[in-house]
This record gives sequence, C-alpha cells and structure tokens, in this order.
Amino acid sequence: MYSEYNTPKKKYNLKTNKYICNKFGLAEFFATHYDEFGYGKQLCILDAGCGALPLGIYLADQYDCKILGVELNPIAFKCAIENIDQLNLIHTVEIKNCNFVDFCNQYQGELFDCIVANPPINENVSNEEIEKYTNNTYETFDDGSYSFLTNSWHSLDGKDLADYIFEFGLKYLKSSGHILLVFCTIDCSSPDFVYKKAENYGYSVSRIIEDYIPAKNIGAESLGLDKVYTFMVEFGR
Repeated sequence: MYSEYNTPKKKYNLKTNKYICNKFGLAEFFATHYDEFGYGKQLCILDAGCGALPLGIYLADQYDCKILGVELNPIAFKCAIENIDQLNLIHTVEIKNCNFVDFCNQYQGELFDCIVANPPINENVSNEEIEKYTNNTYETFDDGSYSFLTNSWHSLDGKDLADYIFEFGLKYLKSSGHILLVFCTIDCSSPDFVYKKAENYGYSVSRIIEDYIPAKNIGAESLGLDKVYTFMVEFGR
C-alpha cells in the first residue's frame, strides 16, 4: 500500500504497510515547521526509529542532508528501502535494520548535526509486556507486536527510544547540534514526561512549537478524537 505524505513544497506517495505507521500527520507537522528552527542544508542527520522514512526523505530530498536511518521493524525497513530507491536517494540516505540499543553500542562513525525522531513514548508499559515483545523476533506480526513497536517500545532495562536518543547524543551529537522530536498527547499525557527525560541526560528545551492536528491525519479518529495536541521540540546541551 502507499500513503500520501504532504509537505509544504512537495507531495510524496510512500510505500507503507498496515503493520507500520502509515498516516504521516506527525511527519507533516514536522515538515510544516522545520524551517522555523533555522537549520541549514547539507547537515548530517540521524533519523532514529525512522519507520518508512518520512522525516529522512523530507530532509534528504529538500535539504540535501546526509541521512542515517535506524529502524527495528523489518517491514518498515523494507518500505523505507523502496522509498529511497523510488526517490533516487541512495547516495544520500543509509538505513540500518536493527535494534537501536545495538546500534548505540556498535556505532563508531561521524558526529551528527541533528537527531530527529517521532519516538514511541508510553508512560505505562508493564515489565511483562516489555519482556514479551523485546524477546520477540518480530518475524511474525500480530496486533500486539505492531502496537508495541509503534507505540510502546522499551528495552529490557525499561528505557524507551527517547532515553536512548538522549544518551546517544551525549557522545555522537556535535557540541552545536540539537535533538528534534515530534510527538503528541496520545504518546504521553503531558510533554513534561519527555522534558524530564531530556533533563536527566543534561539537555534543555531550546524551542517548542505546539498546535492541534486532525486526529484522522495520524489514524487516531477511532479513539473518538477530532484533533490531537502535537509538539515539535528542540533540545540542546
């Protein structure tokens, strides 16, 4: 299947799948407000938990950025590879299909100007759920594994992707670099949950853009919502 991804200057039709995020409302929010942060072109950017790669594609295609994407879900990884090929971005985008914990432990490359992500954030994930799905190879998907990967991923030690992004940035983010996260109140009851994580790793909030987006744009209309409060937050050290 293909899903429409609209940015201010260009429309994309990206390869997606029912077992990955296939509504790009948060990525569209990111693209709509990206210029407000004043970043230049040709940056070296890590796209953590990149999914079908909407953030990375936007930055590589429209800003000539060098992108390294990391994605655990093998179905999302295959979709991202097809999207890279379709848009002829193979020379500027590299993507790895691996657990972000393993990536952090093994990475020894160059420093990044920016880390971007729409990370799964969930305040109430049980240890039993973490153990069940972390030990799953994800070779066979069901509704539970899909939900965990997209909405609740945690490692066995209880850290979520945002924790690992902040931790990774301490070593591999340039001193002038930033972390740019986009998330909504479906992910967590308050953005303070994310701000506290950042503070624990020595980061502070540099800038916040917040607004409502239609729930249908992220496939959340089934929750009985008309709109969802969404945040795009820049963190620096």
